[in-house]
Amino acid sequence: MKWEKFLVTWVAIALVYGFQSYLFYSMQGISCSFGGTLIDQLPNFLLWGFYTPVVFWLGKRFPLQGHWKNLFGIHIPVALAISTLHSLLISYTRWKFYDNAFPLEFSEYLSGYFRQWFFFQLILYAAVLLVFYLIQKDKAFHNKQKETLKLEKLLSDTRLDVLKAQIQPHFLFNTLNTVSMLIRSGESQKANKVLTKLGALLRQVLDHSDTQWTTVEQEMAWLKKYLEIEQERFSDRFTFRMEIDEHVAQEPLPSQLLQPLVENAVKHGLKNKDQDARLYIRAFRQNGHNVINICDNGQGFIENSSAKGLGLRNVKERLGIMFPKDSNLCIETAPGKGTTVEVKFPRANE
Repeated sequence: MKWEKFLVTWVAIALVYGFQSYLFYSMQGISCSFGGTLIDQLPNFLLWGFYTPVVFWLGKRFPLQGHWKNLFGIHIPVALAISTLHSLLISYTRWKFYDNAFPLEFSEYLSGYFRQWFFFQLILYAAVLLVFYLIQKDKAFHNKQKETLKLEKLLSDTRLDVLKAQIQPHFLFNTLNTVSMLIRSGESQKANKVLTKLGALLRQVLDHSDTQWTTVEQEMAWLKKYLEIEQERFSDRFTFRMEIDEHVAQEPLPSQLLQPLVENAVKHGLKNKDQDARLYIRAFRQNGHNVINICDNGQGFIENSSAKGLGLRNVKERLGIMFPKDSNLCIETAPGKGTTVEVKFPRANE
C-alpha cells in the first residue's frame, strides 16, 4: 500500500471516531460541534497514517509466527517508542493550541494524557500489526489459489496435448493407407489428389498446433477438407452435407474435437455400403445450448459397446475438461438404419 492510502484510511477512521465522540458528548448534554470534535481527533489518527507503513515493514521484516524474540526484542520496544512519541506530540499540540480553559503545566497535562491515551496507542499498534498479517494471509491464500489454478491448467493442457497426439497419428495412418490403396488400384491421379489435400490439411494442423481452441466454423472447414479426402477413397459411393447455424458459427470449440466422430461415421458407418453412403453434419442452437449432430445412414451398431473406442473416449474426456459443467456426448444407433452422434456444449457467454 502507498502512503496516501494509509492516510486516507486513517482520515476515514478519524471521521468515524469523531462522529462517535460528537454523538456521545451530545447525548451527555455537553455542547460541542462535529467540526470541533473532528479537529480534536484528526491529528491523533492522522499520525498513524505515517506510523502504519513502518509497522507493516517491521511486520514483514520481523515476523511474529514462531519468533518470540521478534515480539519482545522488536515489536514491543517499537510499540512503546511510537506510543511515547505519539503521546508527546499530541499532548504538546493540545496543551499549546487547544486546551486553554484550565491552564496546566505541560508536565501535568502530559501525565494526564499518558494515563488516558498511552495504552490506547499500544492497542492501535497491535491492531495495525494484526491487519498486516491478515492482509499477508489473504495474499498468500489468493497466490496459492492462483498457483493451484495454474497447475490445474497446465495439467489439463498436458492431458489435452496427449489426447490430440493420439488422434493425429491415427488419422494420418488412415489417410496414407487410403493413398496406398489407390496406388495399388492403379488410381495414381486420385492418390496424388489425396496427398495434395493431405498436405494442406497437415499444414492447417501445424498452424494451429499451439492452441486448444477453434471456432465451430473453422472446425467445420477443417472437417470439410478431411471429408474431401475420404470422398476420394469412396468415390461416387459417398456424399456429405454440412450446415452451420449463423448463431453457432463463431462459438468456441476444442480443436479437432469432431474429427474422431466423423472418422467413426465414415469408417464404421459407411464402409460396407455399396452405394448412396451419406453423412450429414449440422451445427445449430437448441434450448440455449450449442449442438452438433453427425448423422450417417450406415450399418449402425449392434450395441453401444462401440462407444468405448479410443476416439470416442478422447472426445468425452476433452469435453469434460474444456466444458466441465455442461456438456454431453450422446449416441443413437439402430442396426441397418445408421447412427447419430450428438455433441452438446454451452454457449460462450454462459
